[in-house]
Amino acid sequence: MSNIYHPYRVLGLCSSDVPFVVKYIPNSSAYYAIVPTGERFNIYKLPRLTLIGSSDPLEFPIKCFTSCGNVLVAASRETIYIFRNSRYLLQRLQHHTNIITHLCSLENSFLVSVDEGGLTQVWNSKSWEVVSHIEFSTKAFCVTSLINPINYKNKVLFGSYQGPLQLWDVISRKLIYWFKGFDSAVTCLQQAPAFDVCAIGLADGRVVTHNLKYDVTLMVFAQDGGAITSIGFRSGSHGLQNPTNVDEKGRITLLPDDNNDVYLITGCETGYINCWKLQNNGKSRSVGEARNLHWGSVITIYCIPGGDGASAMVTSGTDNCIKVSYFDRSDGSPRTIYRRIGHSRPPNRILFWPGSSAGGGLLLSAGKDGVLRIFSTFNEYMNKSLGCAYAPGVPERRKTTRQQRLPWLLPDVVHMAACSTRAEAWDSVVAIHSGKRQVTSWNFAKATRGQHWFDPLKFHGCDDEANRLYKKTVATCAFLTNCGNYALIGYSNGDVFKFNMQSGLERGSYGSPTAHFCSIVGLAVNNVNRVTITVGESEIRFWSFHEHKLRGQLDLPSTSLLVRFHADR
Repeated sequence: MSNIYHPYRVLGLCSSDVPFVVKYIPNSSAYYAIVPTGERFNIYKLPRLTLIGSSDPLEFPIKCFTSCGNVLVAASRETIYIFRNSRYLLQRLQHHTNIITHLCSLENSFLVSVDEGGLTQVWNSKSWEVVSHIEFSTKAFCVTSLINPINYKNKVLFGSYQGPLQLWDVISRKLIYWFKGFDSAVTCLQQAPAFDVCAIGLADGRVVTHNLKYDVTLMVFAQDGGAITSIGFRSGSHGLQNPTNVDEKGRITLLPDDNNDVYLITGCETGYINCWKLQNNGKSRSVGEARNLHWGSVITIYCIPGGDGASAMVTSGTDNCIKVSYFDRSDGSPRTIYRRIGHSRPPNRILFWPGSSAGGGLLLSAGKDGVLRIFSTFNEYMNKSLGCAYAPGVPERRKTTRQQRLPWLLPDVVHMAACSTRAEAWDSVVAIHSGKRQVTSWNFAKATRGQHWFDPLKFHGCDDEANRLYKKTVATCAFLTNCGNYALIGYSNGDVFKFNMQSGLERGSYGSPTAHFCSIVGLAVNNVNRVTITVGESEIRFWSFHEHKLRGQLDLPSTSLLVRFHADR
């Protein structure tokens, strides 16, 4: 069987809705974030987020993920996959009949898995055999999160959608204690930097620090932005997330320094992050927040315990983004230093940059999130964001927030054209936005929004008549000439206009009154700028490029939907 279309690698996928895990390698004194991304996971070295490698792909997307001893464990549908050397598939475990939703490592000796049907199974991490199982009724106790509290041997704390929590000895299958809950669904659990204390995230936006031994609530925090999706701990000098410090066996354990302040960091479903300072008198106060650190749910918060990135906060979200931030601003808010970002919504259009010296090494992508991005097929460090496009009159960026500029934000890009010939001199990309007549230019070399805003004078004129006639006219296609000097734009009313890419000025139109009496489907110009080709429904017309005179016409037997011009022939 031919491998000509065998998958090579995934571009632009940085995170997912599955929390990542962090592993410490004693020999290199380095921390690595293993981030699930669809059917595989990526390995990044912290804090710079250097891509180390990717795993073998699975058949279906990863649903939950954890580490257990020296192996990584991923669950996809009803199957558990064991990976060795942080990459290679070692074994498959198929004892569940429902989709697996949660995984938890139990002191690196056992693995706990929970499926949608409420079946909880305990696996021996050496033989990978089931040693115990518990069945929950999803109507009475639907598991939403679970952790192994520190110093609680063979114990697992389960949180539920109904609100109560249960502490089980999963080996002996005994219910140790039942917690009545806090009148809201449990969304996440996190070990606090103290024995017997756990931080509980709730669906109503509260975070409760609770003593498990005495069943006593210590503190309650309330955050705007919806349900709590992730929790982390840090001190003034290093991270206090479970895990924190490294023991003699290379495992990361807990316990804070009494001389340092302790901070609780919470993330919610709208992307808000709050930092709370915990005090010995049982009180707390908010010392910093970030409203738009992520444009989706914050899936994971992890504070690096030591090394080069000590106290740095690593976060991932559903917006396909992973960031490393430091709390070093005067107002206490985090400052992002390193990041890996892709499209937060699926791409609309992609094209290979024609000027790539490596031959197909750079990819220009336009997503439904309204952002243009550059992806490298060889090196992630060459990935760039060209940003979003705003309509004229938008307030200055340094004086406003993104929320205040939203009324000027243009819709997502539905068509692009690019030319590399004069990319270093002026704008080299034109983009058509959904439902818009105006076309924007972009500078590929500088990876920024361009200088020009193409809109023919015919459409807006000097009176209200033009605005009334062409109110519903939109741009449908565009083409950049091989010399990089001209951009041709086709419109839904049949017009085709030519613009100069250096000055942005209009340089005439084709046809009288229009090039076609229907919407323009495609445009092309030959390599020497002699012939312009326009396509409208079932008509192909040929024009002289400079004189704009019709030279000929070709009728098609059916309506055309897509046009591609092969410039080498």
